[in-house]
Amino acid sequence: MKIYILSILLLLFTISHYSCKPEPTPPIEPVFTALPKDIKDYCMFKYGSYWIYQDSVSGVYDTVTVQSYKVDTVNYPLIDGQLVGINETFSVTTYHSFDGYTETISPFAIPPPPPYPYNNTFNIYLTRIKSSQVKSCYIMIYPFQENQQTISTEDTLTLLSSSSMMIVYSNKSHKGFNNSEVLNFYERNKGIIRREVKKANQVWKLIDFHINQ
Repeated sequence: MKIYILSILLLLFTISHYSCKPEPTPPIEPVFTALPKDIKDYCMFKYGSYWIYQDSVSGVYDTVTVQSYKVDTVNYPLIDGQLVGINETFSVTTYHSFDGYTETISPFAIPPPPPYPYNNTFNIYLTRIKSSQVKSCYIMIYPFQENQQTISTEDTLTLLSSSSMMIVYSNKSHKGFNNSEVLNFYERNKGIIRREVKKANQVWKLIDFHINQ
């Protein structure tokens, strides 16, 4: 009889123990965020692409060539040790023959606060480097919205206009052009087609280009 009672008590204890145990956290399926087509069309160009600009004042040329091109993914962030986001990104580095600068452009998704998923907002970083030293760094923000501003320690970048085929940015005080205001005209699938340097009344106009597919 005692053995029977002990068996019943042991069974009740086992049932009670497992019924109070919390359910395991279900695994999170990481959300993949692809780069919007707009960012790729304006900024993503493969190795072998080039652009040739001519200065309206001096007549000199600036040949811009893609030195490196890489498509990658960024994993972040972790919640309870689980990956919740995988975001597509790329890095394109170009070299300017006129002044010896390299420029690197890379977009990264901006992690929103919980709850997820991502809201397709991106920072697009443009970094100018010469002699292994960072000379300036600017940030464009996607989605592109007119009068949108980003302020860095060196400059203020403003999106002046946006259409289906072109966006125009203003650098209020561009370090590469004697702190002049510079307007950059981006055309879809071509990149920068025109650059106006206000202080010098100077225009760098695209006269030839090749986009490697």
